Amino acid sequence: MIDPFTAFAMAQGAVKGIKAAVQLGKDVSGLYKEFSQFYHAADQVHVASTRMRIAAVNKTDAQISSDALQIAMASKALRDNEKELKDILFWSGNADVWNEMMAERTRMAKERRAAEQAIIDQQQRDREAMYNILMNTLLAIGAVAVIVPVIAIVWTIVTR
Repeated sequence: MIDPFTAFAMAQGAVKGIKAAVQLGKDVSGLYKEFSQFYHAADQVHVASTRMRIAAVNKTDAQISSDALQIAMASKALRDNEKELKDILFWSGNADVWNEMMAERTRMAKERRAAEQAIIDQQQRDREAMYNILMNTLLAIGAVAVIVPVIAIVWTIVTR
């Protein structure tokens, strides 16, 4: 995993490449790879930033403040970059591509959240099933521990 600042530089580079290609008259629909690079790098920035926040336990207040400022500035720049990419698509007559991408992104994110929730729910059901097996086993052992001595006592009384 790369650090958020390297990923941020990659995202910035992708945006610069898109802008340069548009200025040279390249068709926006041919820039799929560059748009993809931007979103991939932006995602890496967010993932790496989250990991940095988790690792902040061993940092000084000054280091935490510095990291927080860098992360906040990178995040704002990425939002601005995404707006620029949206504008490029709109100006080039591809507003429908942007709108479809946003709708698809929303749909896919919802599906991912639903899949993640399904996994969490299944894990909870598995834990409950294991708990029930354990409790039933302990109950059976307890019942045997009570019944066997009772049978032994009754058997002793009956056989006298």
